[in-house]
This record gives sequence, C-alpha cells and structure tokens, in this order.
Amino acid sequence: MTMLPALPGQRIKVFDHVDADDARRIWCECSLEMAAFVKTLWYTGLRISEVLRLRTTDLKGDGQEYSLVVTRSNRNRD
Repeated sequence: MTMLPALPGQRIKVFDHVDADDARRIWCECSLEMAAFVKTLWYTGLRISEVLRLRTTDLKGDGQEYSLVVTRSNRNRD
C-alpha cells in the first residue's frame, strides 16, 4: 500500500489494485457529490449500501473532529 498526497494534511491510500495515476484520475474526474461518495467509501471502508443509507444526521462533529454513526442491519436487526 502506498500513500499519495491529497488535501493538505491528508494522504490517499493506494492499494495494489489501484495505482497512483488511477487514484488521481478518480478524484479529478468526479463531481463534488460523487467525490464525497467515493471518498467516503475509500476512507471508511464501508459497503456501498451502508454509505447510501447515511444521512447528514449521522455525521457528528466536535470542533475539528468528526465521526460517522453507522447502523448495520442483518436480517432486519440493527
């Protein structure tokens, strides 16, 4: 795994199946909304279905620290 520069203070994780050029192209070609979606998948490791269920109320902030509240359901259980 390699780390690429992203925003100031951030690094982009690049796994063996995604090279540095691919990662840069993904970030540059996405719309703002799609980039938020892709980066949420990338940085959290959540499944697509879990990211699609996120609401703005699931984002909790305290100063510069943020966390996501993720509810995982299995057979209608939270």
